[in-house]
Amino acid sequence: MALNPFEQLEFCVSGPRQAFEDLAMMLLQDCEKIDGGIAIYLGDGGVDAYKGDFTKSGELTVYQSKYFTRPWGESQKRQIRASFETAANSKDFNLKEWFLCVPVRLTRQDLAWFHEWKAEQSVPIDIIDGDDLTQMLDRANGARTRQQFRDWGVFSVRNGFPVIQTRVRCVKRDARTGQTFRLFVRWKIGAIELPKTLKSGSDILKRSVSAAYMIRCSGMISGLVY
Repeated sequence: MALNPFEQLEFCVSGPRQAFEDLAMMLLQDCEKIDGGIAIYLGDGGVDAYKGDFTKSGELTVYQSKYFTRPWGESQKRQIRASFETAANSKDFNLKEWFLCVPVRLTRQDLAWFHEWKAEQSVPIDIIDGDDLTQMLDRANGARTRQQFRDWGVFSVRNGFPVIQTRVRCVKRDARTGQTFRLFVRWKIGAIELPKTLKSGSDILKRSVSAAYMIRCSGMISGLVY
C-alpha cells in the first residue's frame, strides 16, 4: 500500500515530527474541529491543539499529535500515557475529551493496546489516524494543507495510490497523431494501478513491464494516479 502524505513527511522534510504536528493542526482547524494550537513555553501542558475553554469553569477537548510511523513499542506507549496524564491532571483546565493524532493506520496489536488502555481512563479518548487525516485532506477544507504538501513535494493519495497533478504547456498539434505533448510517468517500486478514466481526449498506452507509461492527452492532466 502506498504511503499516505503524512507518512511521506519523513522522506521529504528535515523535521517531520514538527511538520506533522503543524499540518495536522492546520487541517483540523480548517475542518473546524479545533479552535487553535498551543505555542510551547515551559512545556505544552499535554496540549498540541484544543477546542473549548482554558478555564477551570469550562471544559477543554485536547488534541495531541505523535509522529509514530512504526508499530508502537514501550517507548511510544509511555509517551502516549504521559501526554494524556499531563492533560488529565492539569490545574489550568477541565479535560473533556482527549484525541491522539498519528500519521499511520494502526496495527491490530496497537489498536488492542489503545482500546484496553483508554477503557481504563475517566474521560473519553479516541484516535485520529492516517486514514482519518487523509480523508479530511481530500475534502474542500483541506485545500490549504494540500497546497503545503505540494510545496514540499509530497504526493497525495486516493484509494490507496499516490496522486500527482501536472500542467503541461501545449505545443503545435501533431497532424498525424493528434497529440500536443507526451508525458512519461515512471513508478519504480510497488504495484501500479491506472485510473479507469482521465480527462476527455486522453489515452493511456502501456510501454513496458518496467512500469513506464506514456500518456497521450490533448489538454491538462489533473489527478493522474500512477
